[in-house]
Amino acid sequence: MPSAKSGYTFFLSIYYLYISIYIFFYTYGFISIAPRTGKPELWASVGRPLSDLFTAVISVIMIRLGTDDAGSTPFFFTLYYVLLLIVLYMLMSFINTDPNLSEAGAGEDADGDMDTGAVLSMDEWLDNYPLTPRERDVAFLLIESDAPIKAIAAELGISERSVYRFAASIYEKTGADNRTGLVKKFISK
Repeated sequence: MPSAKSGYTFFLSIYYLYISIYIFFYTYGFISIAPRTGKPELWASVGRPLSDLFTAVISVIMIRLGTDDAGSTPFFFTLYYVLLLIVLYMLMSFINTDPNLSEAGAGEDADGDMDTGAVLSMDEWLDNYPLTPRERDVAFLLIESDAPIKAIAAELGISERSVYRFAASIYEKTGADNRTGLVKKFISK
């Protein structure tokens, strides 16, 4: 028969596991949702207080489970899992149907690549300048990535010297002084 101390240690270890998951999940979840909301500074900071609230609730349940008789243990586990399912359901429905979410608020997807809206707006922005098709390809890569000229040349299958010539022509046509200026002009469009 296990001692009371081993039961307490078992529930304490479960408690620490759950709390670490809550802190990470809520903090990361709300930070990733924040850029797509109307008030990102508010939503980015919600994860930490919410994880603290769950820490308090779970600590009461775990301490109660570790110190109470075995008769109420199934009741508390059932209560805990029902509460967990309700919270997860509410969180998932909030993520999918929040009216404050805007598609234009997020400029990048999870991979860090430009999303479709940004690509279309880049095409529209490049249409404002008389660029050749190859210059458009080079301009797209100059703006989209921070890869060195050598990598851009390899991706397009042309020489570095050609990329430098195309870049100089792009800078002249757009009125940018350099690559950073080109990116700033695109962002400030």
